[in-house]
Amino acid sequence: MNLSQGAFIFKYFSMLKHIRRDNSAHIMKPYDTYLADKTTIIEYYENCLKRHQDELKIVGWRSKKRQDLRFKVLSQIDDLSHSSVLDLGCGLGALGEFFQKQEIQVYYTGYELCGRMVNMAKKLRPYLRIKEVDILKDDVQERFDWILSSGVFNLRLNDNLAFLKKMLAKSFDLCELGVGVNMLSTYVDYQDAELYYARPEEVFAFAKTMTPRVALRYDYMPYEFTLYLYKTDFEPDAF
Repeated sequence: MNLSQGAFIFKYFSMLKHIRRDNSAHIMKPYDTYLADKTTIIEYYENCLKRHQDELKIVGWRSKKRQDLRFKVLSQIDDLSHSSVLDLGCGLGALGEFFQKQEIQVYYTGYELCGRMVNMAKKLRPYLRIKEVDILKDDVQERFDWILSSGVFNLRLNDNLAFLKKMLAKSFDLCELGVGVNMLSTYVDYQDAELYYARPEEVFAFAKTMTPRVALRYDYMPYEFTLYLYKTDFEPDAF
């Protein structure tokens, strides 16, 4: 091998190494997918805050009556009286207000990803404990009897199923008694391209990998469902 051939080979492998390094920067790691989804969620609700004055439209709901029905179903997970409840993805804290109006005495905390939403929630409902927290990223030391989420999984993301599974698993880890969540169902006649519709059977099957006590409710609105996951052991005497 002469000098010119050696120089060519060295230059070739140097270029190849550089190309591989550049390509690796474009490979999205699993956690990067969540960070992209988190950005999507925050930007969506920040845009809602800019566009709307009505509270329901800001959080993506159309009907107060239907919102209250969702809250009622979530609250029927068990007797919540005098228990600690985390409203995960609390928006403007409407669930906390629902508890007060229904005279359900709970120790309420709301976690929300969008900082601007938290600021507005504190102005609207200064009597509620609401914090900007990311349970998948932050070191959360608090534990709660019950964790409830309404509408958290409705927005279309890069990987909705992965996001759903991570959130359910983390919520179940942070709770003492159980988790209640609702979501849109695939059993609909029409699907909005901006929304995510979950297969009830698939979500139920995943929940069963975490606990044997799972309840699926599909009896209140035709296009969505609520899932209860219980951490406590089965007690035959309770029935």
